[in-house]
Parts: sequence; structure tokens; C-alpha cells
Amino acid sequence: MLSDLTKRFLEYVSIDSESRSEGDFIRHLRSQLVKMGYEPAFYPASDGSDRGNLFLFLEGDKQTDPLLLMAHTDTVTPGRGIKPIVEKEYIHTDKTTILGGDDKAGVSILMELLDRLASEKTAHRPLEILFSYGEESGMNGARDAIAGSYIRSKKALVLDSMGTVGKIVRASAGASRMRATVFGKSAHTGNAISEGINAIQIAAGAISQLPLMEIDHITNANVESISSYGDPGAVTAKCTFTVSVRSGSPKRLLELKEQMTQTVRKSADDFGGSADIFWEDDYPSFEVAKDDELLVEVMRAYEDAGVAADPVYSGGASDANILNDGGIRALNLGNGTLKVHTTDENLHIRSFELLYGIVYSMVTK
Repeated sequence: MLSDLTKRFLEYVSIDSESRSEGDFIRHLRSQLVKMGYEPAFYPASDGSDRGNLFLFLEGDKQTDPLLLMAHTDTVTPGRGIKPIVEKEYIHTDKTTILGGDDKAGVSILMELLDRLASEKTAHRPLEILFSYGEESGMNGARDAIAGSYIRSKKALVLDSMGTVGKIVRASAGASRMRATVFGKSAHTGNAISEGINAIQIAAGAISQLPLMEIDHITNANVESISSYGDPGAVTAKCTFTVSVRSGSPKRLLELKEQMTQTVRKSADDFGGSADIFWEDDYPSFEVAKDDELLVEVMRAYEDAGVAADPVYSGGASDANILNDGGIRALNLGNGTLKVHTTDENLHIRSFELLYGIVYSMVTK
């Protein structure tokens, strides 16, 4: 017999909501919330699309500080026409699509929580609930929420981490991306090749000297793309490549950015060319202290439920990165999803349902 929570999850993953196309799903949630008796605020997306953030504030025990609970409404691709399959302890697909548990597991838990609070009139702490849009395309909804200054809470739980119940992401990497365009000199390859400077050679020389892949236990870098421009029969005069860098240490990230910039410029100088280098900061890192009161509270709730807590560092990013950078202390909790962002994605039902029970106990104590 499937629980109401699991049935809700099956309903939600069957509604398409790939990132940048999650408007219909958001409207579906809004309609359900209204039927529960809530009046959710809708904050339109800053990009002018039909997406946006759904936000609720629930009055509660004034002796307790408000807590923000958050999940995102969009999924990665391929996420159209998802057909969930329940098999023993897991839910998966036919492997032609993702499952969409990232983050409809979190959305389902919060919607089930709201439904129960409304129907049972259960006393609870002050709560803010945020269903964000565009997490997969750059944490857009979280950025809008911080910019909009409508969140009162100073601490938050994000229900969006891959992993079984007990996993608590208390620290996460920040990331930057370098776009380097190197310029050589075009020349006819038949009659004047010695007069040319090959931009691909400049790029190759630079890339071969960059620190890449796993640099240390909290730092890595990856060449994401490379493309060249030029006419057939001519020495290639322009080449562009991008490199992403992630680190849990802001200092280390800054050092690598400077090192990579100098490496590309040196390669260009060595070959007699030039380089234009642009860095974009994708998202900031965060770290919540091991003795932080929110982390202690979550670990105690896990212990009460008989679950082993596992506070970890993650190389991935989530809305928690944006919240922490905006002054809201946030943890990201394992919601039972496994192998996310792949067609092998699945949901461990027991972990998923345990997390719901733990969150319910935390807000109603």
C-alpha cells in the first residue's frame, strides 16, 4: 500500500517541469495550496517568463524563531513524459527519462506537510515555505528571493540533496568559470604557414599547464568546451575555451583563478599571440559550523528518529549556497534520491518517507 506522500510524488513527477518550462507545475501547486486553504504569494520570475516563486508564511508559536523550508520546482532534461515505476523499495523510470525526484521529492514532502498542517490544525513553529523556480538553470528563484527581501527567517532547510536520509550538506563548493579567447595570426597554409600563429596551439599549450580534474579533496577544475574559428587552408587565428573551477575554499578558488589567468597569458606570449580572459562567478561556497544550533537541532531530530546523521561537504551546488550567501543559514538534506541528473535516477521510498516524518516532527515540536 502506497502512502499519500508517495502517491503525491508519483503525481508530481508525471507533470513535465524541465527548467525554463516549469510554469504549469507551479500553477498546479498553487491551485492545490488554495484548495488546502492557503493564500500563497506568487513572485514572478525576474526573467519575465511565466515561472516564479511560490511563497507562504505560516504564523506559529511566537516563542520560536521562524524556519524556512525550501524545494525547487524545475528538473533537468530529459524530463518530459516521465513514467514512474514502483519496484519494491524504489521508484525509477524506464530509463528513457530522468525521474524528477530532484527536486519533486522535496516538493512532495513540503506539500504533504502543508496539507497535514491545514487538515489537522496542528500547532507548529512559524514557518516560511518557498517553492523556487529555476534552480537547475542557476538557482534563479533563490537569487530572486534574496533580492526581493521577503524572507524573514535566518535559518533554513533545503530538501534537495541526493542521498539517503541522514545526509546533511553543511558545506558546499563555490564555482567560477573562465572563458578564454586566444588570438594568433592567420596565414596561408600552402604558401606562408611560417608567418602564422596557431591559436589552437596557444590554447593547447595553456590547457596542458592548467591544474585540472581533482586538485584536492574540495577543489576541482574541468575544461568544458573548446572551439576554433578560421578559414580552411589558413592557420587558425582564434580559439575559445571555457574552464570551470569549484572549491570549498574561497581563498583557493581565488588563487586558482589568478594562476589560470597567468598560465593562459604566458602561453599566448610564448607563441607571440594574445588573450582575452573573462571570469564569471557562478555561485558562492558555504560552510555551516559543526556546532551551529541549526545543525545540532537537525542531528537531534535524526537521532530521535533512529537515523544516523552524516554532515558532509558537497562539491555540488543548491539553493542553500544562495541562501547562505544572502545571510540565511541553510542546510541541504538528503531526500532519498539517487543517481540524479541521469536516466538511472531513482528514489529510495523509505528514506523519502523518513525525511518527511523528521521534518514534520521538527516543525510541530
